[in-house]
Amino acid sequence: MGNDNELVERTGVERRSVLTAAVWSVPVVAAVASTPLAAASAVGFDLFTEGLQRGDGTAIFNADATLKYVDGFADGFTLLNHGPQEAPAGTIVTMRYDNRIITPGDFTFSQGSPANPQTPLSYSAPVVNGNESTVTFVIPVPVPVEEDVFGPGTIWIFTQYDLDIQYPNDALDDYRPLYWQVLTSDDDSSNNSFGSATATTVPANSPWGLQASATFTRYTTSACEMELPTAVTVTSVGPGSTPGDVTLNLSLEAFAVTGVTLGGLTVNGVPTAATVDSTGSGTYAIALGRPLGAGDVVEASFSYTVDATAALVSNGRAQFSANSAGLGGGQDQRLTINFADGDNSACAL
Repeated sequence: MGNDNELVERTGVERRSVLTAAVWSVPVVAAVASTPLAAASAVGFDLFTEGLQRGDGTAIFNADATLKYVDGFADGFTLLNHGPQEAPAGTIVTMRYDNRIITPGDFTFSQGSPANPQTPLSYSAPVVNGNESTVTFVIPVPVPVEEDVFGPGTIWIFTQYDLDIQYPNDALDDYRPLYWQVLTSDDDSSNNSFGSATATTVPANSPWGLQASATFTRYTTSACEMELPTAVTVTSVGPGSTPGDVTLNLSLEAFAVTGVTLGGLTVNGVPTAATVDSTGSGTYAIALGRPLGAGDVVEASFSYTVDATAALVSNGRAQFSANSAGLGGGQDQRLTINFADGDNSACAL
């Protein structure tokens, strides 16, 4: 077994990101101002929107976590035309969002199918109104008459954005839902929007979450330098208790790591008896046998037996995570970083 005692702090991914790029384009502002469709009433076509069956959804709460906002985060929508005439190029669309948790990225469109090549859309700098911001973009091609969402005339619009609603940024008042709206006048304005104009809430059911971090130590084998978690911390962020027993989990290189030893485990500083159980090839679980209340902190340490001559099969990747047996039980689980990954960049199969 080799161990050079290099310690590396890993806390997982800092934010859930749909896309990180965010480039504003000024010319769309001029396009909006000069497009006659924005001001004049158009007759003869009826634009309408339908949402894409893809995207992201998670729990967002009000500031004291007594209510949960009901919303989803679709990756875009489809634009169709009931007719009877083709809509000319220059359809103006806005996207409204809560600027505390969303940062717009690239906008693209394709025609006829989402598998067809996508064309970038220029869009305006955001217009900010408190916690609400709006960006505007223009569809540069005509929208032919089309009733079938999978028909050749359908415009597929893809909106990409950073979505930052991880704890503690998942609790906020006056949430502004994600909302798209066609501004170009047509024969029927009642079907020109997609998303929620106003926020909807339901009672929150004791929201809970587990936040995890780990210190990794580098172990050396003949083929790889692996980072294995040697000290871990799990915090219950509340405000409710976890809905079931909490388990600490290790996922390790199965052939190189031949043994795991629990050096000690405490809950709120009090030593607690626990065992390490092998649950499969390279996976281990440490069951606390109890839920965790808001503010409870678990700390544990591990050491390892490493076969320095073993062949590697999973590139040396190690991960520590924490979860509750009540996952999926209808509780309001907060989106937290409940895992930490080791670095496997030094490994070579």
